[in-house]
Amino acid sequence: MDTTLLDTTLLDTTLRRTTLWRTTLWRTTIAALLCASLSAAPASAYVGESVALRSTPKPDQRITHAFVLEHTLVVQRLATRVGSDVQISQDQLEFGGRTSLRFVDRVREVAGGRPTLFSRLLEGADVHVDMRLQPTTGPARPLALEGTSPLKGASVLFRYLPESRTYGRMYDDLETSEEFLPRISVAIDLSCFLPDAPVEVGSSWKIAPGRIEDVFAYGGLVPIRFAQGADPQLVRTVALGVAGPLDPVFGGTTTGTCDATLTAVEGGIARVALKLDLRSAKDQTAFSQEILTPPERYDGVRVEKSTIAWGFRGAGELRWDVAAGRAVSLALAGAEDVRVTLDLDGPGGAGGSDLTLAGGMKLAVDVTGN
Repeated sequence: MDTTLLDTTLLDTTLRRTTLWRTTLWRTTIAALLCASLSAAPASAYVGESVALRSTPKPDQRITHAFVLEHTLVVQRLATRVGSDVQISQDQLEFGGRTSLRFVDRVREVAGGRPTLFSRLLEGADVHVDMRLQPTTGPARPLALEGTSPLKGASVLFRYLPESRTYGRMYDDLETSEEFLPRISVAIDLSCFLPDAPVEVGSSWKIAPGRIEDVFAYGGLVPIRFAQGADPQLVRTVALGVAGPLDPVFGGTTTGTCDATLTAVEGGIARVALKLDLRSAKDQTAFSQEILTPPERYDGVRVEKSTIAWGFRGAGELRWDVAAGRAVSLALAGAEDVRVTLDLDGPGGAGGSDLTLAGGMKLAVDVTGN
């Protein structure tokens, strides 16, 4: 078969070891978050008293959400297959990625404790990805991607529909493709971490894994377009959910645990310690077929099976303004692992790859407004 798809950034390299400085960096970050979250002394004014942590939107409210997601990933193993021949690469490959999103919500109407009409402006959307390939012989080969969203500057109007208990969506001013609307997320207020009833300082509760997918895939499907001339294989790697936005890894099954503990309420700000251990698995066959390059389509390459498995294990802290009824900030850090498998067929025969990456991930959300 034509091995164009196999001879790519995604499929032609591997890294068997993680450098010591990166391991130390992520361990230090996680330890700092754990110390900040778990060792906070309870505020005496709330000891023995119940605190209601809930989202309380208000008409004419303007809230800004600034989201940053950072990855550091190294390839642990890459097996490529052409026919019955399987090869394990000995090269070294490392990815670093940073996704920055900025949303501005304007609440227009509220009823029943929820915003029934609000607009959301995508004020900023930037993705930067670095890749460094170190072959067993020869110099290193660095690559970089810079991308932004065609929705940048667009505002979406959300209206609650009581009969279906869902939100309708339409563009508020700047018109762009309708295909993005269904997967733009409603829930970015971080209330998914809150308990269902009032709690005391020291109380703990559990959160269903499926409820917090939107925290990692913040804003839902925010389409990203990279600069003309960007390496198509690196673009494909990022589109599958490696080192960039995480929306592609969700939509299948999400399992694991998320534990929360109210550690303190100080100055009206509740501090909630979080501990997460999540796994997500998704079939990406149809999507992988869609993003074949024109030469691959011309050569008759077909994606028979494509999957992604993603995991995160870490800790962090949510800070919630009790009186204002909204989040102040969220910080998470921990270990991330990704596995991408691909089975191909075409005129030249069958082939495929099995790619495993591991490293660290940090996520931060800062919320400001009235």
